[in-house]
Amino acid sequence: EQQNLQLQSINLDFQASNNRLNSTIFQLNQKVDVLEDIEQNLTITVDKYQLRNQELTSEVDSLSNITLDLSGRVVDLNVQVVLLQEENDNYAQLNRDLGTIVSFLNDTSLGFQQTFESLS
Repeated sequence: EQQNLQLQSINLDFQASNNRLNSTIFQLNQKVDVLEDIEQNLTITVDKYQLRNQELTSEVDSLSNITLDLSGRVVDLNVQVVLLQEENDNYAQLNRDLGTIVSFLNDTSLGFQQTFESLS
């Protein structure tokens, strides 16, 4: 009978341990469920970031192409500025030449006028 009591006591100890283990398993399963939800949310977030990264990469490529295009236009505009400056320099020279001609004509006209006045 003493052995029976010892076995019952051991059995109660095992049942208590088993209950604690079952409780621990339940808690761990709940934590696993939470971690699985977190993992799923992280996967969704990673997918969103990867998609956004692809969109931004496309945007960067587009902006790079626009930059190249604008750089080409700036070069073309600089060439046009140089050509316009050269043309402006030519017009300035023509204007100076015209001023010289007008001065000559004014002097000549004044000379003719004085000549006519002295002949009159």
